[in-house]
Amino acid sequence: MEKIRIYLKNTLSLLKISIIEYYIFQEWLPNSGYKLKPHFELLGSKYKNNDPTSEEEVWIPIVKV
Repeated sequence: MEKIRIYLKNTLSLLKISIIEYYIFQEWLPNSGYKLKPHFELLGSKYKNNDPTSEEEVWIPIVKV
C-alpha cells in the first residue's frame, strides 16, 4: 500500500495557513484518490503564539484509497 505524507513547515499568517488547510482538506484531498490518516501539528521551540516569525509543522499523512 502506497503511503504519502504531506509536510508543511511555515511562517505564514494564520489567514494564509487557514486558506492552505481549507484547500488541502476540502478541495484537493476529496478529489485526490487518497484518504486522510491521523495528522498532527508540532509546536516546537520556534513556535511563538501570534508572532509573525513563529514556525510550526503540520504533518498530514495520507494513504492511497
